[in-house]
Amino acid sequence: MTNPSPVLNFRQIQPGDRVRGLSLGDESFWPLKSFLQKQALDFHQQNIAKTYVLVEESPTPKV
Repeated sequence: MTNPSPVLNFRQIQPGDRVRGLSLGDESFWPLKSFLQKQALDFHQQNIAKTYVLVEESPTPKV
């Protein structure tokens, strides 16, 4: 028996989204990880850049 695929929602980043535990693997992605963790929400709210995330639909969403 296989597990059903999770339901994912594509939406704008929001306060409270948990991006601290984000794992991108290769160190070449560290600048992106740093941006997402430290600046993405501020930039989004100030309309400097727009960030969208895929969020797993569950009681405690995972970004």
